[in-house]
Amino acid sequence: MFKSRASASSNPSKKEGSRRAPKGKLDRPVMMGAPDKHSKKSSFGAKKPGKSRAGKPVAVFDVGSKTSKVVVGKVKDNRIYIDVLDGIINPKSCIDDGKIVDHHGVYSTIKELLNNNGVKLRDAVFTVDSREILRREMDIADVAKAEDRMGLVSYEMGQYLPIDTTSYVMQLKVISAYEEERARKLKVSVGAVPKNLIEPYVKLTDDAGLERVAMDINSNSIEKLINLEIASNPRSSLKDKNIVFIDMGHSYFNISIFGNGRYLFNKIVEVGGVNLDNAIAERMGVSEDEAEVIKIKNGTTYSVMDIIYHLHETPDSNNLNDLVLKDSLSTLDEWANEISQVLKYYTTRNRKNTIDEICLYGGCSFIKGIDEYFEKKLSLPTRCFYKFESVRLSNHELNDNILNYLNAIGALIR
Repeated sequence: MFKSRASASSNPSKKEGSRRAPKGKLDRPVMMGAPDKHSKKSSFGAKKPGKSRAGKPVAVFDVGSKTSKVVVGKVKDNRIYIDVLDGIINPKSCIDDGKIVDHHGVYSTIKELLNNNGVKLRDAVFTVDSREILRREMDIADVAKAEDRMGLVSYEMGQYLPIDTTSYVMQLKVISAYEEERARKLKVSVGAVPKNLIEPYVKLTDDAGLERVAMDINSNSIEKLINLEIASNPRSSLKDKNIVFIDMGHSYFNISIFGNGRYLFNKIVEVGGVNLDNAIAERMGVSEDEAEVIKIKNGTTYSVMDIIYHLHETPDSNNLNDLVLKDSLSTLDEWANEISQVLKYYTTRNRKNTIDEICLYGGCSFIKGIDEYFEKKLSLPTRCFYKFESVRLSNHELNDNILNYLNAIGALIR
């Protein structure tokens, strides 16, 4: 949740940047660091082919349905060094399920984030999320050429999903190799992103005068962050465990399960911070913006468990504030039920599918006591994951809001 337009900036004194009309041209997109086999450019149409960016600072933008965030940092020797974390609220209706629908609005937001923080570097990465992004695991024949593997993946995706694979950009990652009936097979993870989602980000990057390094998807960013944490810290609490990471966003929650850092499962559920806004707005007869202010105040003032105790002690209260708290608690119950159904589906598919822990992050994870509440509701150890040993912050005050930036921090890893 964002209280101001520079809630986590390392340079809060910077003035708002200008909002100039964008200019530029559209290039053909590629994504997620995959090589572009049709040209000599590096991934995502970068304009400096062959130039290594290892250890160099990059600006990562995470454009969400409610807010846009920027992280400026670099990766070196299994450590992430961060200088800037900042986020501002988007103009209304400029993002729809990850898609840019108001180019000028998002362009202005990106420029404002850069100007507010005095960011001069040009190398940029975008990490996105959308219900239209597909992520699947599948088994294919072990063939030597990358293009042949991608051909097999495209065929399999087209066979089992009602999509036109030519309308998607796909990336595959080999998880493991094995032998079955004397034939070598590969288990691969596939990410497929609609081209019409990527193209506006290509134009946005060009118009903002940035160099396109790569585009990522949030679940992939988190997977990389987990793996770097395990690699840099042999005693990491993430090692040798099946852990659920829940990105508690404004429009929906993105639930991803990882086993010792390897992607296992992903599901988006249609609940989010907007449910609380709507419940408060309806009860109090206020606007959504006013409701969000009340949500932030309540969420950071009252512990969820204290609210439960208070309502238990005053079950018949008709006080307006108590009624708002009752509605809010009902919304949290709905969240817990939706999450429970997803976890039950995953664990009942295979008796080997187990869950050791839940980690919460994203805007709604700042609700006081939400981890303790989910732990009791879901009967699983639950925490808001604040501490990554692999992440180094130039300003310790930035750590207060780090849960809003995990997707962007993970996308720094190339």
